[in-house]
Amino acid sequence: MGRLLFFRLITCAVSVASLRVEGTAAAVTWTPVGPVESDDSGKLNVVIADPKNPAILYVAGGAGRGYEVDTSAGIYKSTNGGASWRPIDVGLSDRAVNDVWLDPSNDGILVAATQTGGLYRSVNGGATWVRESTAPLATQLVVGRGGLLAATGIGVLASTNAGATWTVSYSSTVPVNAIASAANVDYAGRADGMMVANAGAGWKAAGTIPGSDAIHGIAIDPLSPGTVYASRNIQAAGGYVTQDLWRTTDSGAAWKSVALPAGTSSGYFRGSQVMAFSAITPHRLYVGGVQQFAYDGATWTPEGYFGDERSINVVPSADKKSEQIYIGSDQGAYYATSIGDASPKSLTTGLEINVVRRVAVGGTRIATTIQDFSAAITENSGASWLFPQPNDFVENGDVAINPANPNYCVISDPDGYNFSSNGCLSFTHYAAPSNAGLAIDAEHPADLYAASANGVFRSTNDGASLLAVGRTWPSTTIDFVRVDPRNDANVFAVDEYAGVVYVSHNGGATWTTATGLPGIYGFIQGLAIDPSSSNTVVVAAETYYGATIYRSGNGGLSFAQLSMPIQSDAHARSPELFFRQARRVVPRGFDPGVYAFVVVGGLAFNPHPPAGADPALVLSTSRGLAISYDLGAQWQNIAGNALATSFEDVAWSNGYLFIATDGQGVLRSSSAVQ
Repeated sequence: MGRLLFFRLITCAVSVASLRVEGTAAAVTWTPVGPVESDDSGKLNVVIADPKNPAILYVAGGAGRGYEVDTSAGIYKSTNGGASWRPIDVGLSDRAVNDVWLDPSNDGILVAATQTGGLYRSVNGGATWVRESTAPLATQLVVGRGGLLAATGIGVLASTNAGATWTVSYSSTVPVNAIASAANVDYAGRADGMMVANAGAGWKAAGTIPGSDAIHGIAIDPLSPGTVYASRNIQAAGGYVTQDLWRTTDSGAAWKSVALPAGTSSGYFRGSQVMAFSAITPHRLYVGGVQQFAYDGATWTPEGYFGDERSINVVPSADKKSEQIYIGSDQGAYYATSIGDASPKSLTTGLEINVVRRVAVGGTRIATTIQDFSAAITENSGASWLFPQPNDFVENGDVAINPANPNYCVISDPDGYNFSSNGCLSFTHYAAPSNAGLAIDAEHPADLYAASANGVFRSTNDGASLLAVGRTWPSTTIDFVRVDPRNDANVFAVDEYAGVVYVSHNGGATWTTATGLPGIYGFIQGLAIDPSSSNTVVVAAETYYGATIYRSGNGGLSFAQLSMPIQSDAHARSPELFFRQARRVVPRGFDPGVYAFVVVGGLAFNPHPPAGADPALVLSTSRGLAISYDLGAQWQNIAGNALATSFEDVAWSNGYLFIATDGQGVLRSSSAVQ
């Protein structure tokens, strides 16, 4: 929901978010219900094959190296070439896994680099994991001069015993974002754009690339180690984020910009997201975005398509006459027999690791919007999934199902607004409003609100048609609307980025700005009205201190801070947190390079609580899932057996909870929670 923002990169120091709860709610367990793609899965940063037995594969997903979608998919293993997969996360407390290294001399030993948890090691093929270093922001693992090297938030760490112990090889107060090694030379790139190298005499500066944009990737020519390519995270024309490309041919003495190709699919290339040199053709660099290209130092050659790429692993054959390509992308893992393979094999078909943004439930019908995929719908509680045609929905957006008649379904996405009267099986498409935050009036379910950059619209016919609301709205930047389920004269309009809630108790005829909220020091992403009492309104805001709960006892006119279920310490960076931090005014005494947000995904009351009980209130965030049984004062952890550790939207149905996750699709509570 909300409007598209432009953002810039901010260098962050490290942190861990803590879940400040009073306990764990009893017997809350989760069952994944999909969605399951027919030939793809969700985002993966890692795809590796056991060199002794290529049928053994490992995949993992995390935050990557900046300007990527965060996922907490964890690590999966296949022993049959990708025909089936199983999670291997025992002992792996941080499931945002950015890289995995497999010891080529002992395939029982693996090392995992995670976003906030540090470096983990397994000695039994991933069956169990032990944390061996707490260095956060671990993004890459390579074998170099000092043994196994790790790029982390505190510099470059080195291990001479396959990850059992670690020492600091290069200390840095700025996170090291990328690392590479070839021909006995190591290069590391920092989040402030600085390049350093170690050719045997210790780490030294390796020239200067103009600007201070974070280094995203490094590739060293193994046959000419003085030739090095480095990509950076930059903001391109139009505000979107991409990667550029630089090259040195003299070990960093001078760096020159390399012009990237435009791409052959509607000009769609998406920058130098991944890089690797060919294992069989000298001096040939593979560079991938959405399309893969090959570069010989002078000419770009278009090659295959492997999705929105996040990693590339080039493996030579035993005779060095051919190579295999393993690609990790936002659409899953792929295997190709060459870089130009026109029909790469999907390795993760059926793996439930989608990043689901929004979820709505009506009876046995579940509708979702998904990162990097079309919307998905199931009519049978997840037994099978449909991807509606002819409209190919764009990623993300919002979804709503009429609780009184689930045949009426609305999906918004960046391309517009889509209405269905046959249970989300087919849709009528409208160009506007686009990317709208949707809200159904529970008192009159045929009434629906859609708030977007195009304005606030209302439907009184189940979403079939929308009219710009004639009432005077308090702001031109309303991101979402909530309606009191007991009295629809009480309407709440939220400007997320300004941290403001506007309140009307007369159906929008007049408005009052709520007091006691964080304003520009916060980012309001959740608002819920007590279904038992119109006086109680709860807001969840992302502040520099953490996911912060505010409560009103007078119908939303004034709020007071109540609790902070999840608190931010010095934070682990993520793309979303970077751009949100870039738009904040920092409270006095706070260093914007040290503190950042815990991302709030959803906040929702049980709409039908047991008689005489306060309704359960659920908060989903990028660092945990919590429930309150006392209107937000105290919280309990309900993540339970979920593999994902980052959560998006919340929906209730007959006392059951449905949670949209970053990396495990939709989870349904195995029993009624309240």
